Amino acid sequence: MRAWRENWTMTKQTHHIDFDKLKDFAHVGVRRAVIFMGLGLNAAHREDFLDYELSKIPSSSGERRFPIQFFPEALPAERVNYFKAEFARWIQDCCLCDLLEHHALFLDKIHLHALVVYRSLGKLVEKDDPEKLHNKFRHEGIPGKHKSLHERFGIDPTHSATIDQLYEARNALTHDFGVVLPKRCDASGKFVLRWPKFTFIGIGNETGKETPLAAMIGERTTEETTIALRVEQRETTYKPGERIEARTEDLEEVFHFFAGWAIPSTLTAFVDFLAANGIKPESANTSPA
Repeated sequence: MRAWRENWTMTKQTHHIDFDKLKDFAHVGVRRAVIFMGLGLNAAHREDFLDYELSKIPSSSGERRFPIQFFPEALPAERVNYFKAEFARWIQDCCLCDLLEHHALFLDKIHLHALVVYRSLGKLVEKDDPEKLHNKFRHEGIPGKHKSLHERFGIDPTHSATIDQLYEARNALTHDFGVVLPKRCDASGKFVLRWPKFTFIGIGNETGKETPLAAMIGERTTEETTIALRVEQRETTYKPGERIEARTEDLEEVFHFFAGWAIPSTLTAFVDFLAANGIKPESANTSPA
């Protein structure tokens, strides 16, 4: 913390923004969610995987542990399968929450860089303490972070509203066991989750026939085909008292949305902020892709 304060009080300093590291950090959250959900769901769906006893896990220190049993040994398979179904749902909930929490850390980095830029250009109000501003920002949720970035710096990612609503779902999962409370609903009394689904399709140049790209893999085409990207708005509606339960396919689409559009649009908004403040990156490698 001491070094942090000294950085803010320096009269001359060089602040380096490594866009490769910034992009990679942002995408770590997506990769974590993808690999953890894959590992968890594959384990949950294995019919031969019925081990649930902690006592079967070797001690990390090699020491013998006193066995504490929370459940009887050798429970019936149907009982274990119930636990596995709950585990699968828990894994999906955790992966969505982890993705959003990591995206919040990414926004923290954007905010810190923007603060340094404003400080160096003398654009911060004299009474504003950058350290206090950033500490306050760090404790905000994603909707609050988006609001602060927009109002303070004009950084307004294209898909911030979609991310904000997904974060509200995260709040329900974290604080209310996934149950939708009335306070999270809109004026019509519903909680609506929306996200764009991006689908690649092949379009026959002569017939105009459309085929999902996945169905074309390994198949011969009968005519010249144009590959196109179609964007569809996906929507799931919940009533108060209902539990948020995203399908695996839904979460895959959300992961794709973050990797392909949410993160790049945030980086683009940040690059636009730099340009608006007369800052030209030394390297041309600022592409969000």
